[in-house]
Amino acid sequence: MLAVDGESVEDHTVNEAVQLIRGEKGTDVVLTIDRPGEDESFDISITRDTIPLVTVRPHVEEVNGQTVGVLEIRSFGEGTAEEFAEELAYLEDEVGIDGLVLDVRGNPGGLFDAVENVLTHFMDGEETYVYTDRHDMEPEPSTLDGQGVKDYPISVLINEGSASASEILAAALNEVNGYEVVGETTFGKGTVQQTMPLDGGMLKMTVFDWLTPDGNRIEGEGVDPTVEQRQPEYFYSTLIQSEEPLEYDMNNSEVRKLQLMLEGLGYDIDRTDGYFDENTVEVVEQFQSDEGLDVTGVVDETTEERIEELILDAVMEPENDLQLQRAIEVLFE
Repeated sequence: MLAVDGESVEDHTVNEAVQLIRGEKGTDVVLTIDRPGEDESFDISITRDTIPLVTVRPHVEEVNGQTVGVLEIRSFGEGTAEEFAEELAYLEDEVGIDGLVLDVRGNPGGLFDAVENVLTHFMDGEETYVYTDRHDMEPEPSTLDGQGVKDYPISVLINEGSASASEILAAALNEVNGYEVVGETTFGKGTVQQTMPLDGGMLKMTVFDWLTPDGNRIEGEGVDPTVEQRQPEYFYSTLIQSEEPLEYDMNNSEVRKLQLMLEGLGYDIDRTDGYFDENTVEVVEQFQSDEGLDVTGVVDETTEERIEELILDAVMEPENDLQLQRAIEVLFE
């Protein structure tokens, strides 16, 4: 995200950016987004509403006779520690899991004590889980009063949207416990900053940096996965933004999105480079026929909406989530 209602968020923390987005229920806010695969940034308008503050979401996967619990931690907020403890107890005591995946993809971080409380479920009190690095001082280790290591395997899911507290968690569980970290390199937010008033403005100062248990710097570097795994290409695509129908002989990024989506839906398309060739026409016609739409070979608004509806459904299916499937695989290798 680049801006909120035209105001740049380049020098804002995550919490400061969130404050700009928040507002009265029912009002609109315009977000300027920069996404991989897009030639230019684009604006989206969203309507503010009340959002339930649920930060931990569990689900269960059955794989080759093994029961795997997945705990998706969306952020580290005031209620995260309690939510996490309840959901973990449910998976352990009622479901009876054979392994666990901790999913912090897209988690921007949050409260330090929340991630500390989560880590207590998996570590003992003897190991350093993070260092505080202040200018001209020796890095200061932090330990916790943990409950000990689990007797089942654990893996951690990360991506480029995992930041701050999420990076502390992933690095600690890998470097201390040896758990596999699956996905893509994280964002790289490893500083704590304070703001001070200065001549009618604000001065933002870095107070200290976070270092991983092995002494690796998070800021600007991120946490690398031990098992690198990308998603299918259509997972990275945004919705089609064309103001006109897509048709034969066009060549642009919106056509490329179309081709990637059709490929993701299982259609045998020859190219995904953005040129709308005869094969793309044939594939669009086949899709329109399959979906009971007018068969024209032209992607009008109706065809576009149906493609996007199906691709969003596909993204939500766990079997299409290659990162999740790989994180489950490594549990039992």
